[in-house]
Amino acid sequence: MIRGFVFLIAVFWLFLAAGGSVVALVPLGCFYPGPMPGELGYNPTGAHAWMAGMAVLFVWLLIASLHQKSRFAGIAFISLTVLPMLWFGARFADAMRGLH
Repeated sequence: MIRGFVFLIAVFWLFLAAGGSVVALVPLGCFYPGPMPGELGYNPTGAHAWMAGMAVLFVWLLIASLHQKSRFAGIAFISLTVLPMLWFGARFADAMRGLH
């Protein structure tokens, strides 16, 4: 069941990335420890390096989950994909609430 859910998330994520959607980058950059874009001290090179490293981690978790049938890797992949989306949605909703 976990492998099926991982496969569905991966396919959905790849379709988003192939379509050029910025939403596909949210799980990669969500846990960046530095300042966010627009804040003082933001370093785009550091942010892109962080996202490249996270992409390597996501691919490793995906391969470990689907090919090696690792339950831990599947749960980690699902968690690292879904939780940032929820966090981003909460931040976006908070920003929209601040506009009214």
